[in-house]
Amino acid sequence: MFWNKCRFEPLDAWESVRPLFEQHEEAAKQGFPIDKIAATKEILDRGVELHPSPPEAGPPFKPFMVYVDGETAKYRH
Repeated sequence: MFWNKCRFEPLDAWESVRPLFEQHEEAAKQGFPIDKIAATKEILDRGVELHPSPPEAGPPFKPFMVYVDGETAKYRH
């Protein structure tokens, strides 16, 4: 499965999930130890979506895995 990269612009709901993404990133750096994967599971459970811009580019979708670093998102779909 390959990684896609895109420009990331947060929507209003971003602030409510930002801490989860920070914890997810830390878990990834540590190789996803079992005691650190709660944030990754929570992101998936919440059904986080990416919204193409402009909307004509396609419908929102739920990535399998997503990382956000500033204005860039890296995801698997």
